[in-house]
Amino acid sequence: MEDLKKCGHITCTCSALPFQDYCCDGCKVAAEREDAGEEPVSECLCHHADCGNVPEAPNEAQSLFMASEVLAAS
Repeated sequence: MEDLKKCGHITCTCSALPFQDYCCDGCKVAAEREDAGEEPVSECLCHHADCGNVPEAPNEAQSLFMASEVLAAS
């Protein structure tokens, strides 16, 4: 079996997708921006568990969380 290739974005610790250089479009865009001269990010923003980041909550969960905060504040 072929070894997994690391994502091409410098701050990412994920494995790249099969036949690609990055784990997601976000890492690809970040690497392209950094190559174009933008300041590099200090940590990976892909939100994959491999990087230790917590995945973003689905929109429904975010809406419920925001509603509960509004109710708690009133």
